Amino acid sequence: MRPPSQGAERAEVAVAVIWGVLVRLTVVACTLFFLWRVRYVAVTVIFATLLALIVNPVVDWLCARVGWPANRGTRRFVVTLAVFLVLIGLTVGLNLFLMIPFRHELSRLAETLNPERGPLRDTASSLQGWWKGLPPGVRAFVESQDLSLLAARMGETMRSVLVTLLEWMGHVVEIVVIPVLAYYFVLDSRPLKREFLYLVPRRRVKEAVLLLEESGMILQAYAVAQFILCAIAGVVVGVGLWLMAVPYYLTLGVLAGLTRAIPIVGPIIGGIPIVLITAIGSPARGLAVLIFFSLLHLVESKLIMPKLIGSHIHLHPALVLIVLMIGGEFLGILGMFLAAPLAAMLRVLYTFYVLRRPDLVGNRKPRVVAVGAPGSSLKL
Repeated sequence: MRPPSQGAERAEVAVAVIWGVLVRLTVVACTLFFLWRVRYVAVTVIFATLLALIVNPVVDWLCARVGWPANRGTRRFVVTLAVFLVLIGLTVGLNLFLMIPFRHELSRLAETLNPERGPLRDTASSLQGWWKGLPPGVRAFVESQDLSLLAARMGETMRSVLVTLLEWMGHVVEIVVIPVLAYYFVLDSRPLKREFLYLVPRRRVKEAVLLLEESGMILQAYAVAQFILCAIAGVVVGVGLWLMAVPYYLTLGVLAGLTRAIPIVGPIIGGIPIVLITAIGSPARGLAVLIFFSLLHLVESKLIMPKLIGSHIHLHPALVLIVLMIGGEFLGILGMFLAAPLAAMLRVLYTFYVLRRPDLVGNRKPRVVAVGAPGSSLKL
């Protein structure tokens, strides 16, 4: 028979283990809840970081070639402010430039959609004649079908889209903050790095700097790849619609380029209104545009996009497609947008800490950052 003390000790150990597991699960749950609540803030910071990584090389190049003012800090402040003012001016000018054809083409679109005259009336008349020309048995079969389920699904889809749009519009403040954060990131990011590195043990500072730089290069490469894909989509769609004599090709090309920023589903979101607008004027031309968009989406999303993004962030194209689907399954459009760079960062962490191969991370040795007491040997 076991002594009572031994049984009590085992019971205490079991309670301690169970209590430790519960505490860890509580911490994990609280952390996940916190991350979910600040998801919009995190997305704002990520987009601001992407913008800063795109602008920062331009600022560095100008600072190296502009000799006035002599003080480095003042010179960077002046150059950074000038670059962001130029970006704002270009954005406003581009919008004003695009508004001219937009207004013109929207007025033409209003005439097209006028049910009393124009292509919409002709299309309705042709569809009515086509319907009357169908065999009576086919028309009776179609009329006997219950389309309420289809209408309910379409209504539910539209409601979901509107709810998501309103939810994002409620966070317009975060969108406005993006260029402000990017400005401060470009102006001087070293204090932010030091604040972060103060939390890192001194023996881990060098590897922390390496991981920060590698993450920055991954985000910068991803932003450049997305910009290239958007430019390709806008130019190809605009030229293709122009060659097919489709009206509104400028507006529709810009729409295709902007929506391309959303991986996988972006071309579909941009292609639906383009096909519908084209089909109103000419059903045959609408069918041709549908085939054109289907082929373009197939080539772009399955061949060009995985290869281009994978080559920029050093992931296999097949892995890019897989992580995009996983991101969309968990976080929808936002998850699809951030899945590829996050997967590349996880690959770096796995290589560094699991495989223990820091020599495979990055293409250069990490710089040493000034952390700790004054006079330290660690310098930026």
